Amino acid sequence: MSMFSLDSSKTKKEELKQQIRSEFALANAQELINKMSEKCYSGCVPKPGKSLSRTETDCLSKCMKKYLEAWNMVSQAYTRRIQEESAKGSK
Repeated sequence: MSMFSLDSSKTKKEELKQQIRSEFALANAQELINKMSEKCYSGCVPKPGKSLSRTETDCLSKCMKKYLEAWNMVSQAYTRRIQEESAKGSK
């Protein structure tokens, strides 16, 4: 096998990995938005109407902020764990 085909194979493998990472990130973002909308809306808007009250708007803002903070903490811990496991596996 030539050096060119090895490099080409590695490049394609890396491109595929990147595509999978991107698709995974998009799926995670969609899941975050769906769950956040579902949880916050059901908790902050007990009686849906034509518009949101000031209280409902404030509640939604706070809920979404907390949800994003929690999501980020979990994501960072998960990423750290994956990196640690990857480092252990390469030793």
